[in-house]
Amino acid sequence: MKNTNFYPSIWQTLPNSLELAAHWESQAKRTQDLSLNYTQADQLKIAEMSLNINGFAVIDQQGNEIRVNEFTQKARLRLKGQHTGLFIKTRETVSLPKGEYKTVRFYLKPWDNRFILTDYSLKEIFDLDHIDFEIKGGMSVKAEKELLLRLRFDFKPYSFVGLSRLIKRKLLGKMKPNLAANFAN
Repeated sequence: MKNTNFYPSIWQTLPNSLELAAHWESQAKRTQDLSLNYTQADQLKIAEMSLNINGFAVIDQQGNEIRVNEFTQKARLRLKGQHTGLFIKTRETVSLPKGEYKTVRFYLKPWDNRFILTDYSLKEIFDLDHIDFEIKGGMSVKAEKELLLRLRFDFKPYSFVGLSRLIKRKLLGKMKPNLAANFAN
């Protein structure tokens, strides 16, 4: 007897799909979407950040800090701008007391932190123990509840000049000068 492979059409409904839609709807109601701005990002022309973090916290209008999460293992975050469509979302719900929040603070480990600038150059960061991101428009929590946080970052996109340099470097690689190549053999 011959086996025939069957590939359903993309329009076929999945079992329990209505239950999944209800779950997604309830999850969307609990998710707080935050747009974050690093005040020095425009001045430094930061397009991306690669951070080795210990944890992060949320700071309210009075300056009180609420620790959200702490990481004991190596936790590397690659933060990209909103124009890429990428964001970071907390895995578990975060319990925040009632109040107005203005800042998200990332605590950094003292090694392996870098900013990637719009021209694709790297800037190593050693002297910062934390980075504060301002919440655009603030965040208001009316009653103590548990939320999922979706963090979007406001960075500049890469420049065309930087992109052309990167492509040239990738295509041509590191070339040896002719005189040095003759002595190397």
